[in-house]
Amino acid sequence: MQALRPTVNAEDSARNGLRILQVIWWGELGGIALNLGDMARQFHGSGHTLEVCVISSSGPLIDGLSSNDIHITEIGARSGFDIWGFVRFCRYLKNKRFDIVHVHGATFFVTLALMVGAGTARKVFQEHGVIRSHHRRTTRLLFYKLFRRVYDRFVAVSGATAEDLLWTGVPIDRVVTIPNPVDAVAFSPRPSRESAKERLGISGSVQTVGTACRFAPEKDLALFLEVAAIVTAARQGVRFIMVGAGDEQRSLEQRIEALHLTRSVRFTGMRTDMPLVWRAFNVYLFTSRLEPFGRTLLESLACETPVVAAVPTDGGAIELARRSPGILAVEDRNPQHLAALVVRLLDSPHECEELGRLGRIWAAEQYGVVEWARAFDSLYMTLHQRR
Repeated sequence: MQALRPTVNAEDSARNGLRILQVIWWGELGGIALNLGDMARQFHGSGHTLEVCVISSSGPLIDGLSSNDIHITEIGARSGFDIWGFVRFCRYLKNKRFDIVHVHGATFFVTLALMVGAGTARKVFQEHGVIRSHHRRTTRLLFYKLFRRVYDRFVAVSGATAEDLLWTGVPIDRVVTIPNPVDAVAFSPRPSRESAKERLGISGSVQTVGTACRFAPEKDLALFLEVAAIVTAARQGVRFIMVGAGDEQRSLEQRIEALHLTRSVRFTGMRTDMPLVWRAFNVYLFTSRLEPFGRTLLESLACETPVVAAVPTDGGAIELARRSPGILAVEDRNPQHLAALVVRLLDSPHECEELGRLGRIWAAEQYGVVEWARAFDSLYMTLHQRR
């Protein structure tokens, strides 16, 4: 299993620009879309040609990439069994003749189409999730058993994900670990925390504890609300901000009413201005049970917002939560213990500031976006040269 090092010469990339396709199922806001945005910015002027193909339907974040000279194609498949969508995607691959096809998401639809239409393109599959503890574990395992020889490389976003890939039977020489990045220029300690709060419609003097994620079971937002209830009992003026959307929103609203938190908790909906959001939090309360990587942790730290984290039970975020100097981690996920740390930070501005400062330094040094882009550049060039 390789840990890829950024060694590509920029002049070589410019002379030998590749036609690279990124394939995603849909264009929803999330880690994959954010990573593609990072790649678009970092690859600009490299000589490579980037395209994004959305198999189902796109979204505003993906559509916005077109401003970076990236062509976006939407296939419009209605499901993984859409025969005409499959035919359209195969024709698209045959007509374009890409050098590299990079797939995000384990789907039979996409992989079978690559076998039919991708020709001599080198194929990269990136695993962004967990496998062994996935609710569709059997299907995921079958995917890897059937198609592990189709892809030239499998990219894991963390050591835990790499171990899952090896568990499925993917050959060790095809597994590469490239952790997700954070852009420490885009995510920075600006504007001031007070200004960021006011731009979200919150008084600059109000203390805030926040989270930002999909409202899904694995995020364990019930734990977030348990902590909110405990903290609110001790600090009436604290506001809890929930950024995102998802199927669980209605049940969360009902839980908020049951806990008498309607004045303390605020939903903002989905937002694309995440650097501003992280700056508007005094503390990021992270409660995910299952988190393959934990990009939000890096974003918060890069904005010098300290984190109180319930250590996940599975995924690469376990390592982040334990290692970062900007994160106070609670191994037993006990709401009383989490609440005590939240109150401690709210009562100690100096500790908040120091944790934020150390966290930003650590995130930028360990997970810089420039090094991440160079790692993928090196991977693509190496695979292309072996054709």
